[in-house]
Amino acid sequence: MTSCPERSSSDGPATEDVPANEQGHVHRELSTHPTARLWPRRAVLAAALVLAASACGSTTSHGSTSEQARSSGVNGVSTVDVGCPPSPDATSCPRRPLPARLRFTGQDRSAADVEIRTAEDGTFIVELPPGRYEVIPDNLTGTPYPRADQMTVEVREGQFMSITVMFDSGVR
Repeated sequence: MTSCPERSSSDGPATEDVPANEQGHVHRELSTHPTARLWPRRAVLAAALVLAASACGSTTSHGSTSEQARSSGVNGVSTVDVGCPPSPDATSCPRRPLPARLRFTGQDRSAADVEIRTAEDGTFIVELPPGRYEVIPDNLTGTPYPRADQMTVEVREGQFMSITVMFDSGVR
């Protein structure tokens, strides 16, 4: 339990002569109470607001709010091949990250289309409500290549679906 700090001598006398009523109760004005000078009204209201706000969100076992636990969407990376000549015994071509533009179109049409740009390393994360989405990739150069095929992703309540958007460089 914490206590109020001691009053300094500049705060005035430690005791005050306040007349008592007939029952012996002492009535003081709020402004003469020792803690009134230590805790301004705004500070008390701000502290009460912070305490009330922190008590509002329910938490899960991991300490996150229930709203955060219910968020959903898609995360992943966009990549492009580095251009390998075809060979019957070759393994898959090496890939590198590719910044790109991705548009998520809800198949039920009740959800708004969302367009994002991936980071320079190709990574992205987008919050979306649950539903089926068509992912429409586009390169940032406006040229026909590199290009990627559209894909469908289903977002489930409280989950982030991971995808890799694979662009074709067109180099053979």
